[in-house]
Amino acid sequence: MKRLIIIISSVALFLIIFLCILFDPMRLFLMPNNEEITLLSAQGGQAVAAVSEIGNVYIKGSLSQRINYGTDLVRQLYNLISDSFVRIYDKNDAVSVNLSNTGGCIVTEQSDVYVFVNDSVKNKTPTYLCSGYIKAYLAGDDVYLLRSDGTFGAVNLENPTEITVLGRDVVDFDIEYSDSESFPYGICFALTKDHRLFVMKIGETLDSTGNYIDDVVEFDVVSFVAQWCMDDHAKKHVVISLLNSKGQAFWYDGDLDENYSKIADMKNYVLAGSNVSCLVSYPVGVAMLNNTGQVSLYGNDFGNEDYMSGDILFDDVKGLFSSGRNLMMLYQNGEIDYFGFDVGKGSTRYIKQPYWH
Repeated sequence: MKRLIIIISSVALFLIIFLCILFDPMRLFLMPNNEEITLLSAQGGQAVAAVSEIGNVYIKGSLSQRINYGTDLVRQLYNLISDSFVRIYDKNDAVSVNLSNTGGCIVTEQSDVYVFVNDSVKNKTPTYLCSGYIKAYLAGDDVYLLRSDGTFGAVNLENPTEITVLGRDVVDFDIEYSDSESFPYGICFALTKDHRLFVMKIGETLDSTGNYIDDVVEFDVVSFVAQWCMDDHAKKHVVISLLNSKGQAFWYDGDLDENYSKIADMKNYVLAGSNVSCLVSYPVGVAMLNNTGQVSLYGNDFGNEDYMSGDILFDDVKGLFSSGRNLMMLYQNGEIDYFGFDVGKGSTRYIKQPYWH
């Protein structure tokens, strides 16, 4: 009898220790209050990633065992409010993070690329992939990469040393990709050093596409599948903002199923603002930052009713970030504003407050 009691006690103690280790939130390293954020990247309604001033990377959002975005401590997250940033990379050398619907990429000061893939065993947490690149984006099993010499191409996760070159003299790129079974899409934008923005199918080369826009110094793209109240079916929406050499901002709102020549035709863009220093697209408009820290918006609010035509609504802003479901502003004092869907709180915040439903 005593032996049975000892065995039961030992098993119970083991289970208690195991559960404490499994669910103990103390294993999580949360972002300290004195560690400022320098860059944000969001993936729709799933996750937001942040790079801190000392080069660490953090994640927060609606995570699960399959959609884990770089953390292997999802169970421990259940004991925390979801608005907390949890560290996924601690080497103090990250300069950027880029989320996609399949995971994300981190680029370091040394131009090393780390990748984390949702629902993966091998790449569940940030794992070294390759070196020599200044930007990286994960699209399915491929990673699109940019070198400092302007070489733009893609590698496969299983063979990261063999790059397929897609273009030269590229200074920036954007991949809009979804592996959804119902609404898959893939489009690539590549900006060259002569200020020409190319629009092409994912995997296509710059030389093979005849679709491009001249005099573009900066651009931003978001895409998403949605059905507006006036639509009779769901569409693959794409929202594009462009900045030219005169500081003028232009906005395009269209359908990814349309011919790319329409996307590359400036006649289909609307002049949204002037004296703009940088900009981002958000799902129903463009946010524009000037050199004094003021942000103006052109387009609709997230309720799709209130319209803005270049109104200056925010001050003391130093960074703009967005995804297919939200707009984020980083202020000079380090605070962050989230508009649209807030992945931390699981609710929608409108730009113009109060908003009457």
